[in-house]
Amino acid sequence: MRCEGTCLLESEAAPSLELEQFLARLSGCDGCPHAADDSPIVRLLLARASEAARAQQQLQAKVHELEQSRQASSQEIESELNQQVNRVREQEREIEALSVPIIRIWEGTIVLPIIGALTASRARVLTERLLDEVARTHVHTPIIDITGVSDIDTATANHLIRMIEALRLLGAQPILTGVTPDVAQALVSLGVDLVGYTTLRNVRQALRHIARARAQ
Repeated sequence: MRCEGTCLLESEAAPSLELEQFLARLSGCDGCPHAADDSPIVRLLLARASEAARAQQQLQAKVHELEQSRQASSQEIESELNQQVNRVREQEREIEALSVPIIRIWEGTIVLPIIGALTASRARVLTERLLDEVARTHVHTPIIDITGVSDIDTATANHLIRMIEALRLLGAQPILTGVTPDVAQALVSLGVDLVGYTTLRNVRQALRHIARARAQ
């Protein structure tokens, strides 16, 4: 194919062309009149230009192939990461479920012993499990035992109160056990009003309280 218009090698615009454009146009000219020139420099230039154009095309193809491979690898890595995240979340849910040992005593009565620190995230999990159990099995007297709670501070007290109020909204009558005189004094000093809440010293007293109420 001959050049359209002015020959590329004679064009004043040739020096301003990008190398890629220059090689592309030069390699596409297979009927260049300068190729018949006896000048070895011209023939060498055309031959090298064709070689450079082919090499550039091969390089571009390789770059494209590597880019596609990189994108595929990125997608595979992202997919693997998502799977790992899902597995971790599933394990966290299983651990959370095991950390909520709801004990069924009688029909309509369960005990939730809380051991250790009652953080915000743990309180949320405990409340969700309790509400689900109360709604699913029609529990009317859930016993929340805080004997094993490591520390009673303002945050812990607020978590407990919100938990009890949420249970009341479902019609349950929760009992808070493990309330020793020291714990009661700590709750009062934190501004927690225990009036209207059923609080007992231990689970045994709570069960006796429930048994007497049933016998009446």
